[in-house]
Parts: sequence; C-alpha cells; structure tokens
Amino acid sequence: MPAFTGWYATSWSWYIEPFTPDNTLTSPAVTLPPSQDLLWLKFKVGAFDEEIYEEHYAVYIIPANSTFTGEETPVFEETLDAGYTQTAKNININITSFAGQNVKVVLRHYNCTDVAFIAIDDIEIVETPGLAVSDANKINAQVYPNPTSDFIKIKGVEKIQKIRIFDLSGILVLESQASEADIRKLPAGQYILNVHTESEIISKKIIKK
Repeated sequence: MPAFTGWYATSWSWYIEPFTPDNTLTSPAVTLPPSQDLLWLKFKVGAFDEEIYEEHYAVYIIPANSTFTGEETPVFEETLDAGYTQTAKNININITSFAGQNVKVVLRHYNCTDVAFIAIDDIEIVETPGLAVSDANKINAQVYPNPTSDFIKIKGVEKIQKIRIFDLSGILVLESQASEADIRKLPAGQYILNVHTESEIISKKIIKK
C-alpha cells in the first residue's frame, strides 16, 4: 500500500470468500504520565482501495490488568469513508482523561464483511503542551442535550460535514448531514456519536432516554 512504508498490521473481511472478522490488536501495558497537558492516541489507517473501503473498527482504552471482552465502550469508532490507499488517514484521539493510569490500547476490526482489509500503522501516544486550534475544537465540542429523548445538537465545532451515530455493537444507526440529528426512533441506551469536519473526526458518547 502506497500509504504505508515497512511493516503494518492488516485484518481481512474478504479473501477469496467473505469473512466476518472480530479481530483485535492489543498493545502492551502503557503507563500514561499524570500530565496537565494533552495526551493523544495517534495512528494511521487505510483500506484496500479507493472503491472497496467500508471497513468498520473501534478503539478502546482498558485497564492494563484486564482482558478485553468486547462489552467495553470505545473511545472512538467509525466505518471508513474513503479508501486511503495512496495517503493514509490520520486519526487523533484525545485520551487525556486516562492520564496517570496503567492501560492497554485495543483496536478492533468487526461488524463488516465482504469488503477486503483494513490496515493500521504508526500507533503512538503523544503528549502535547498548549492548545492548538484542532485541539480546541475537540475540547469545545458540546453535544446537547445529553441525555435526550428526541434531538441531539452539536456546537463549538466549525465546518461540520456530517454526524454519524453507532450503537455499542458498532452498527451505524443514523447519519445526518447537519449539526443536529433526530434520534426519536432509536431505542433507549448508549451510543457513540462521531462528528466529521473537513479535517478530523470528533467522537462523543451520548445517551438516548
């Protein structure tokens, strides 16, 4: 893949025949610094080609002494929206809330079939001082009302292209091309909301009453 150099990890949803993957890549234990600055989990992701790409994956932060079960709530989740074969998609997830903890990072490829493969590379945790514009976007992003029983709205984020809502099993249950969504038809429970801008994806947990 031109988007990556050297070795990288892949998980397949098709090879000669359709697969239904539920594959995980788990890091060694990592002790995060008790930082007053920002902590970011960063990695690159890509898919098979520009037309076959709708791989679904999620990212979890779990205690270092625990075993992943799949019932945990992800800190980030998406279905790839383009192939990213020539240039990788750069994912930046704010994990500052886990500062000072001993954790493992779990990347999970699941809830997709008959696509091709997902590729992951250059996973790192980075500490950054200060507050860049994109960082401010993530911190200022507000989802309200939350919990709610009818509409969910986003403010504090510029140039929203769309929002996507996933249930905790990773299934896309709603998509809106605006800064709000009507969730009245969704069952009560917890969901992951991803806000797509021109340059990033901001992930938030929401509760439908």
